[in-house]
Amino acid sequence: RKALKVSGIVLLTITALLVLATGLASWLLLSRSGLRKTVSYAIEKYSPCRAELGDIKLSITRTFPHIGLTINDAVAFCEPGTSPSDTLASIGNLTVQIDFDAYRNDHTILVEKVFLSDVSMFVFKDSAGTSNLDVFSKGDGNTQDESASSGIPDSLNTCLSFDLKKLKLDDISIKYIDNYTHVESAVDGF
Repeated sequence: RKALKVSGIVLLTITALLVLATGLASWLLLSRSGLRKTVSYAIEKYSPCRAELGDIKLSITRTFPHIGLTINDAVAFCEPGTSPSDTLASIGNLTVQIDFDAYRNDHTILVEKVFLSDVSMFVFKDSAGTSNLDVFSKGDGNTQDESASSGIPDSLNTCLSFDLKKLKLDDISIKYIDNYTHVESAVDGF
């Protein structure tokens, strides 16, 4: 009987420690500040444009049964001097569905679905043919130095990849000015 009591106490203690460790790890990785740090690092790594991010959260309702990431009220800015306006895009809501297995196995953020709503975008090409739309950097492969200098752990060094199965756009407005070919166009409320 005493051995059964001791075994029960040991089993309960191990279970409590596992639950506590899982909860702590989930809080550190999936908290809003952790998500903000990861998303900011990915933007700095893959895009030369500067971005201001609003609310960031994990989303499972819109992307069920997969994991999604929702960013509300984001603004992407052009590099200075590439456009008459410094704002490339203002995004009311962006939700991306990622393949969690690809992230877990290969540290690859594989984007499968994108939901965009309430977007206002200004695309500009100057007379030399240079566009403000070049928002993805080529990456220099120097992720070790980048992660060390930014305080991001090596486990967050990831590869970004797209395999779009669904793209949903709602209330998109785009203004396009091309001084190279003298074309101007606009789409409002697409």
